[in-house]
Amino acid sequence: MKKISVVIPTYNRAENLKMSLTALLEQDFSIDDYEIIVINDGSTYSIDTTIAGLSNNTSSIRIYNQEHRGPGPARNLGIKESTGEIILFVGDDIVSSRRLLREHFEWHQKFKEENIAVLGFVSWSSDIKITPFMKWIESNGLQFAYPLIKNCGDLGFKFFYTANISVKRRFFLKNNLFFDEQFKHAAFEDTELGYRFCKIGGKIVYNKNAIGYHYHPITFSSFCLRTKYAIRSAILFSQKWPGVISLPQVENRTKFNYLKSLLKKVFYPIIRKFIDFIDMIDISPCIGLYQRLLDYYSVNELKKCCQLKNE
Repeated sequence: MKKISVVIPTYNRAENLKMSLTALLEQDFSIDDYEIIVINDGSTYSIDTTIAGLSNNTSSIRIYNQEHRGPGPARNLGIKESTGEIILFVGDDIVSSRRLLREHFEWHQKFKEENIAVLGFVSWSSDIKITPFMKWIESNGLQFAYPLIKNCGDLGFKFFYTANISVKRRFFLKNNLFFDEQFKHAAFEDTELGYRFCKIGGKIVYNKNAIGYHYHPITFSSFCLRTKYAIRSAILFSQKWPGVISLPQVENRTKFNYLKSLLKKVFYPIIRKFIDFIDMIDISPCIGLYQRLLDYYSVNELKKCCQLKNE
């Protein structure tokens, strides 16, 4: 039995995946003690070609292919095929620090209880341009809420970040802890599993030295699109677990609100593109504008979902 199984779902990110795998093959941890399970979630290219471009130790990598169904079903396949005592979930856009696996393993030795999960730290990779907007979503917890961590010994379910978190495989299999495959996007599928994990006594501890670097440039526009998917997933979460999380408030529509909404629909996409432009040249707009537009896209998506439900 391996000590660690690293589970990586991937979809059409060949270069990112190559960097992620390269870093995982150069760990300060015996290659004989871990396996890397890559789940190809319907990519339009061959993962085998990407693997072939790596230098060595590729025998520790196992590839599984499935139709494009989302990260939750992909990770479920990884859980089922894993053999390690510990399962480490990372993203295909995470470049591991050299001690990542050792840090996770040593903390599971420190916290031997089966119900312990270890969260590692994620920050932007220095190899990408980090824009003012990217700094903002990192600092206020919209991307990952590390600045909000107060108690490193018991974080709560919202910190079940599958970009860099490890669990004991036996506890997950014994309690039938798999990702809910109704979540189609990379949003709230990990939070929902984290909720069920903590509900049966699971605890998440934080090891700031288990570091992964996020190689994923994000624009304001792409984050707005992500916000729409997040709202859909948040609605599904709220239907499954009422009262656990809060959704944005939707105002009752009046004639004035309707006109205001129409103006926003015309001008906000223009402002969004303008923000993308000035962000790339390191000019930050008023932070309130970031939040105002994100709130608009959140509430607008919530309205759409409510309308569809009522039709």
